[in-house]
Amino acid sequence: FEVKNDQVKGNVQLLKVDEDGKTKLEGAVFILADEKGKKISEHKTDKNGLIKIDNIPFGKYQFIEKTSPAGYVLVKEPIPFSITENGKTIELVVNNTKIRGSIEITKVDVADGNNKLPGAEFTIYNEQGQEV
Repeated sequence: FEVKNDQVKGNVQLLKVDEDGKTKLEGAVFILADEKGKKISEHKTDKNGLIKIDNIPFGKYQFIEKTSPAGYVLVKEPIPFSITENGKTIELVVNNTKIRGSIEITKVDVADGNNKLPGAEFTIYNEQGQEV
């Protein structure tokens, strides 16, 4: 008579999206770590904003964002999850906030550089030449 205990293993899927929840973000780098923060492996989101890891042993884990996509704020808090059921896929969604900035422009007289000229209008363009 033989008794066999199979180890419980599950899967995790992380979806990285913009703050609107619609735009999938490629290129974010996450560290998969145990519950104490010890690195197990490193993963990068694909063109669909996904990281998929299969056959993770029973236990508590966390994702730690190492690199955010260009133009987005790094998520500083670890994202915890647990593998508790055999074959179950844990689905996580992580939102990133865009880096926002501001700009102040003052039009001055070219002759002395100090005389401010009110009423000037400016148009701001992004790197692709599109008006923002």
